[in-house]
Amino acid sequence: GPEPVDYYINFNLNKEVQTSYVFGSKKAEGTYNESTRQQNWSIEVNKYGGTIKNVIVEDTMDPEKQALVLKQEDGRKYLSYDMVDRMDSSKNRSGRLYEKDADSEASGQFFTLTKIDGKEVLKIVLGDLASTEYYKLYLTTSLSDPSLLEGNTDQMPDSIAKVISNQATISGIDGGRETTQTIEASNPVTNTIITKDSVGDYDYSSHEFTWKTMINPDHLAIKDVVITHTLPRRNE
Repeated sequence: GPEPVDYYINFNLNKEVQTSYVFGSKKAEGTYNESTRQQNWSIEVNKYGGTIKNVIVEDTMDPEKQALVLKQEDGRKYLSYDMVDRMDSSKNRSGRLYEKDADSEASGQFFTLTKIDGKEVLKIVLGDLASTEYYKLYLTTSLSDPSLLEGNTDQMPDSIAKVISNQATISGIDGGRETTQTIEASNPVTNTIITKDSVGDYDYSSHEFTWKTMINPDHLAIKDVVITHTLPRRNE
């Protein structure tokens, strides 16, 4: 038979797999408060347990449509948060993030609020997060959008989106790669400028109806208010 031959086979299998996951999410907390025109929001960070470095949450708002409402204590503005440790519940805590002064050194966890091109930019610095650390941040905004406040929302055309919405970004270094993800939430809005209701039943003896009109129950700043009441024929 044929002479034996030596075969040299060299395989080089080199494949890199990059994985990524959702840094966080945002949702509306409860319903929109019509009387205060405020909406509460929550931002969940690292819910899915990654090791993320240099975590920053940014929320940009147009104050002519929606403005941030901050709590204060002893003259210091703050945001509230909850932190849950998945491995050690004794490390769970609720706390506050305080605003960093423009002249102070940046350290630890804090937030800044600046104005850029007429917009409010909220920047929340959380730093490096271990895979066991899950944060939930709480925000409150106040609605000031004229398109949603200029009339009764139940009488507005369907072309107007009767919702309050808020968008933010979460950025960080995941597996050596800088990543930025966008999160958004919305909630239905109701607004009332004027209402009219009948009071009691029709009085057959006097041929009279009694009506009640409520103006500005949501406490908006309204100028030059004029109420026009048009009566149908044979009414006075």
